[in-house]
Amino acid sequence: GGLVFLNKDGTVRVSNPFDRNGEIPQLYLEVLAYFEHLRKHPRKAATMSKILAAKMLLATRDVAKATTILEDVIKDARPRVAELAAADRKAADAEDGYHLRRLWRPEYEAWSMLAAVLGRTDPGRPADLMLELSGLVSPAGQCWRVNEIAADYALKAGREEAKKQFQLAANGLKDDIAQDGVREGKIERSPLPPGVTERPPSALERKLKKVQEKQKLVSGVR
Repeated sequence: GGLVFLNKDGTVRVSNPFDRNGEIPQLYLEVLAYFEHLRKHPRKAATMSKILAAKMLLATRDVAKATTILEDVIKDARPRVAELAAADRKAADAEDGYHLRRLWRPEYEAWSMLAAVLGRTDPGRPADLMLELSGLVSPAGQCWRVNEIAADYALKAGREEAKKQFQLAANGLKDDIAQDGVREGKIERSPLPPGVTERPPSALERKLKKVQEKQKLVSGVR
């Protein structure tokens, strides 16, 4: 899906993003930063088309061809994916990088898809693949989704790396939650409904709770 702005009544805003005084609201700055970063570090159409082809092949149960395509994508991505992830995180940590913290590269999708496919016949392969990706793009929890997936597979395979990966995912979520707290002071928020005194936990806070709950399962891993 694309990024759009909604008016307070829920309709899509189509007006010029510039205010009459020439200032750009924070929400618009974040969208501009997102697309400017993708202009500098684009998602390759060839990579995205290969992943789409792999998904179509899997839908028709042609696992062998899908596996070959995904392996080719990963082979091509290995030399550059760490540098790309570092550029993404640098942009995400900037003042207007909110949307870039949610950026999921097609290369990450290839790793995740291949892990799911290989896991049907070899329970250890998914953990190997996702731990590899974690080491390349999220060694400190920068892309916590990768760490969480790696942790899930490692836990399923009884691997001790699950503990570290869950902790990295939790650390990354805490960092994003802290950045969201800073961001809230710069944007206009909708008023709370009548009778409500505090806002419910955010999506990131709910995700952090789930990761922390899964961390408790690691005690059984040897």
